[in-house]
Order: sequence, then C-alpha cells, then structure tokens
Amino acid sequence: MSGFTISRRTMLSGSAMLLASTAIPTPGWAQTPKKGGRLVLAADSEPRNLNPAIVASNGVFFISSKIVETLAEASYDGKDGLAPRLALSWEGAADGLSVTFKLRDGVKWHDGKPFTSADVAFSALQIWKPLQNLGRTVFKDLASVDTPDDLTAVFKFAKPTPFQLIRNALPALSSVVPKHIYEVGKIEDNPANNAPIGTGPFKFAEYKAGQYYRLTKNTDYWGKDEPYLDEIIYQVLPDRTSAASALEAGEIQLAAFSAVPLADLDRISKVPGLKVITKGYEGLTYQLVVEINHRRKELADVKVRQAIAHAIDKDFVVKTVFLGYAATATGPVPKNDPQFYTADVPTYAFDVAKANALLDEAGYKKGPDGKRFTLKLLPAPYFNETKQFGDYLRQALAAIGIDAELVNN
Repeated sequence: MSGFTISRRTMLSGSAMLLASTAIPTPGWAQTPKKGGRLVLAADSEPRNLNPAIVASNGVFFISSKIVETLAEASYDGKDGLAPRLALSWEGAADGLSVTFKLRDGVKWHDGKPFTSADVAFSALQIWKPLQNLGRTVFKDLASVDTPDDLTAVFKFAKPTPFQLIRNALPALSSVVPKHIYEVGKIEDNPANNAPIGTGPFKFAEYKAGQYYRLTKNTDYWGKDEPYLDEIIYQVLPDRTSAASALEAGEIQLAAFSAVPLADLDRISKVPGLKVITKGYEGLTYQLVVEINHRRKELADVKVRQAIAHAIDKDFVVKTVFLGYAATATGPVPKNDPQFYTADVPTYAFDVAKANALLDEAGYKKGPDGKRFTLKLLPAPYFNETKQFGDYLRQALAAIGIDAELVNN
C-alpha cells in the first residue's frame, strides 16, 4: 500500500521517544524480600503464541520471560550490558566465524529433564534461524552448532559475523526451548507454543481467554532461593483506564509498559502506596516512529522526506500527545544506549515555510485546491498516543499541502 506507516521499528531523526512508566506498590520496596505471595499485574494484550523463540516481541516476553530463559539477559549494572542466564560465558573467534558458549550446569526443564547443549543447538538451527521473526536476519549465516559436551555450544558461521551483533541479540533472540518437546512434529503447531515448557523461575499453569494467565513457582529452579513469589497472575486489561482503576482499587499491584493513561500518572503518583518509575526500561524504550515508503515516487525524493521532517512540531507532540512524558530523539538509537548513541546527526527544526519551499523545489507545486499529492497514513494499532500522533501528523501534512488519508488497520 502506498504511503508511510507509523510504527516502533525505525525512526526518522527528531521523532519522539517515550520511556515507559510503571506503577508499583512502594511499601516494602527497599526491604528484604519475603517468601511467598501472589503478584497480580495488568496485561494489555493476549499473545496468540507464547514461544519467544519464534515470536520475539514485548508482548510475548512480558509473560514468557518468566518461563523460558535466554542464554543471557540485558544488564544495566554490568560493564558489558549482559548478565548470564543459561550461558555463563560467550567468546567470539577473531575471524568472526564462531562463538563459543559455556552453559550453566544443573539446570532442568519444567518437566524434570536436564537442559543441555543439544537444546541450544536445536533452538538455534531449527527455530531462531528459520522461524524467528528477528533471528532469521541475525542468524542467517549460522551453518552449524557443535556440542562437544553437554555444557558447550559452538556456533559456526558460513561468513564472518560480528561478535557484537550476536552479543547484542542474546537478550531478545536466544530463548532456548526443549529439544525433546519440539523435535517431533511441526514446530509452529506444537502445543507448547501456547503452554510453554522452560527452565525459568515460573511454570506456565493456566490461561483463561479474556481473563488471565497464571504462572506458578518453579520449586526446582537453578537460581538459589528463587523465586520469592508463589504465583504470578497476568490479568487481561486491554483498556488502560481499567488498568488505572484496578491499580488504585488494589486489584492489581503492577501496571507495566505504560499500561495506564498518561493523563492519570500524575494523580496515581500521589496515591499512598503507589510509585511511578521508569528505571529498568532502558532496553525497551518506546519510540514513536515515522516509516516512509521509498517505493512511492514522491517519497523517494530526499527533499520531500526532509519537508515532512520539517513539518512535524516535535515539541508540540511531546507536550500535547505525551503530556511531557517524552523527549525528542535524534534517531533510532536512544540516549540510554551510550555504546551506540551519538547526537552528531542532522536534525530538522519545525519550519513550515522551509517544508513548503522544499516541496516546491522538488517540483510538487500546490494545485488550485491547495494540495500537492495524496498519501495513505497507517497508524500502528497500539497505544493511544500512536493513534493521536496519526491524527496530528495528518494535520501537519495538510499544512504543507500533502493530503494524508488515515487508514485504520
């Protein structure tokens, strides 16, 4: 379809960035953790596939990361940004043709069978490379996985592959599933995709459509004295106003990923026993994105794209759409990723006159009706702010003679 799409995948210079906020109970927050109890939290979606080895997305991770573990996870305290999970160490060869993982000993799957390097090899070759939505790109040159012993997995690549690429992919793209559960039958149709069997601190227990997901404590977890909780309930609350009400009423204790309306955050922050925080979301920064379809003749012209960038009043979007809970960004890499972030990139100030001049230079003069050409605008169907920005962008483009037709998907 012609036009451009608002989504979270890539970002033009100068688009808005929102750090997700979380409301959690304050009492006992800094105290010594106590054993037992149940945590009830809001879930704003119901993933059809709970296998993160196949579907690497926030909605799936939100539930399944407590059940299915990765080789390593993101860490904001360590110097290299990673913390061990199923792998204790990872080392890349100088020629870029192999990466060696040393695995954790004594880990068991939820059905009691031992976790070994064979599970890692199977997950990488049979799922991450051919089936995973993101792994198909990262692991496209993975040729084989050697398993010299139960606690060693050596990834061999057909072409030199940057070790940094593999390292950065581990927290999101290295969920390991049990070979003995998936090796028979079609992987995509395996019932374990909807009732995962993992090595994590919690076991999948129950799902009631439209109501909740229930996880129970893994009493045989490899983590010493973990987990503390006996149970986690993900209460399905797709409407953020309902999540805010449930939080204030004490029906839930956690509303993550900005599961409550931004307009309610200030009020909720003053409710005794509740706290609004952003720490811990460094690797999940919400980014409001404008994706442009370069196959459209008009949008293939750099002057047209620059004009669109100049037409967007980012400060207005931050104050009006995000109520100040956001900051303008310079590109797809957020400031809280200093390893890759740089502010030394071109930015485009809000300047309607400049935008109109660029479109004139590109040869798209306004017609008698004041219009230059028409585009289709597809706002992503999640987060109210994304939809509101779609309405704003349509008006901003109209101000420079571009007729943007909103298409609901």
